[in-house]
Amino acid sequence: MDERLRRSLLYVPASAEAMLRKAPSRGADAIIVDLEDGVLPEAKEGARARAEALWLELDLGTSEVLLRVNAPWTPWHEGDLAAAERIRPAGLVLPKCEELVGIAAVAARLEETPLFLMVETARGVLAAPELARAPHAAGLLFGAADFRASIHASCEPDEEEVLLARSALVLAARAAGIEVFDAPFFEYRDEAGLERSARRARALGFDGKTCVHPGQVAVVNRVFSPTTEEVERARKVEEALEAAAREGRGVATVDGEMIEALHGREARRTLERARRA
Repeated sequence: MDERLRRSLLYVPASAEAMLRKAPSRGADAIIVDLEDGVLPEAKEGARARAEALWLELDLGTSEVLLRVNAPWTPWHEGDLAAAERIRPAGLVLPKCEELVGIAAVAARLEETPLFLMVETARGVLAAPELARAPHAAGLLFGAADFRASIHASCEPDEEEVLLARSALVLAARAAGIEVFDAPFFEYRDEAGLERSARRARALGFDGKTCVHPGQVAVVNRVFSPTTEEVERARKVEEALEAAAREGRGVATVDGEMIEALHGREARRTLERARRA
């Protein structure tokens, strides 16, 4: 994994120039310039040209800028990849990933460009362990809406219908040593619902969450950042283990809980994430 902090990944349609120009002020860790679902079919060619023309002109501040292309079987995929070769985004988001063949071809063509693979179907979830080990794979992105459709599931308030898929993606990503990001919460005016969804995802082990509206970014950033209490406990864990090591012990006690090396590793991760946040 690289050192960049990715909590919020904000989709911005490539067809919306005004939104692209405002994107840097939204506070997202990453901006996904979208050529796929966020753009109508009749507008895709123009959106791609607009994105390419604006790419070097836009000042996106500290945000990492990724490009989501259309799927390999669409008539726009080849043009999207050609544009990506010219503009060299910080990463490429590939939708509807279900097998390695197309991914490997993109990886070979764009050389060292990090790939963020969208897992959006039943087949994709079952293939997640292979996808996570694809060449240049940097992260998995869950697509819950398409996944629900692929298994004929309803959309429940507690999101129980996607628990298995979410867990499968986290396991695949962690086993491969890459990042994993939760699906967007589409009811963008429901801030409380967004927070509940983000907290579920964080509890399962996700690194962050995609956003479909700039108003969601602050909530997502907050949920996926260590709290003051978590940082304080991480410091106590580090200090306790360091003191134990000086005494020749591999375990220590913090707030009545026995801790060891694995707690130390998690404490260091928390402190590093807090530093970058």
